[in-house]
Amino acid sequence: MDIKNIGVALVAVVIAIFALFTGGSSNLGGSTDSGYNATANGVYAVDGTTVIDGSGNWVGAITGTTGTLSTLSLSGLFTANAGSVASYSLATTTAATTYTLTAADIGNYDTIRQTLTGGATTFTLPATSTLTSLVPSAGDRAETCWMPLTNTLTFAAGTGIDMMVATSTGNSSAHDLSITAGGVGCIKWFRQTDTDITAGLIEYENAD
Repeated sequence: MDIKNIGVALVAVVIAIFALFTGGSSNLGGSTDSGYNATANGVYAVDGTTVIDGSGNWVGAITGTTGTLSTLSLSGLFTANAGSVASYSLATTTAATTYTLTAADIGNYDTIRQTLTGGATTFTLPATSTLTSLVPSAGDRAETCWMPLTNTLTFAAGTGIDMMVATSTGNSSAHDLSITAGGVGCIKWFRQTDTDITAGLIEYENAD
């Protein structure tokens, strides 16, 4: 038995155990009299419907009320039907008045709630050579929003960063790169055809 078939067999054992405790529930597309079988070519089927193909890919639907995964990697389109997708937020504090961001500071966070205890602060964006995991391929896009809770946060371009702003962005003048306390500044990262990245800043300031 090769490694692939061993893996399929293990999946079969796990599903069989699951079926014992659930009475063959429909989480994997079965019913109370479901038939589970693994064929010689590595295909695993439930009630005659293939859920794992001969290459080891899960091709069937997975349904349920609750699921927990430590990491989920998708190669196709993600759709939430009548549901909500929560953002990934970070709360952090910086005492320095000048700081060069690292890729780890940005991570995959949607929003960063930034407390600036040293006063007005300038963040220099990371060198593009360190952001390959954020936007790996030409045309890839990501977005990070900063929310300075105290003092003013100003951005500066790092090596390989092509900094841009929306024509309407700015709390004092066009092409402003600062965000006042209580405002929000969102940077959209666009990977160019070389290793450079366009960082487009859109700023939101109090309007009432």
